[in-house]
Amino acid sequence: MKKISLLLLLISFTFALSGCDVPPKTDIADMKAAVDAAIADGAQQYAPDQLKLVNEQMAAAMTEVEKQDSHFVFKNYHKARLLVAKTKTEAVTLQEKLAEIKQKQS
Repeated sequence: MKKISLLLLLISFTFALSGCDVPPKTDIADMKAAVDAAIADGAQQYAPDQLKLVNEQMAAAMTEVEKQDSHFVFKNYHKARLLVAKTKTEAVTLQEKLAEIKQKQS
């Protein structure tokens, strides 16, 4: 009976560990690409304040990812995914604003 209990405990522990979340690597890469594209489009020159906000959001998202990475078990990247998605959206919006700013200056 002890062997069965131990086996069930081991199986439960294995399922608990396998339930750990994985980092949103693709989302992070997409976010960084969107920020890099905004920089390449001239965000530093045309919208430095908005770029600063996007960079701060990206730093917060990466801090949350690193926080979850540091956990040995029970990693939960939900908040990190939300921050990454928000930052990517803000970077894309910044790119659109840059296009408008450039068009007005032409």
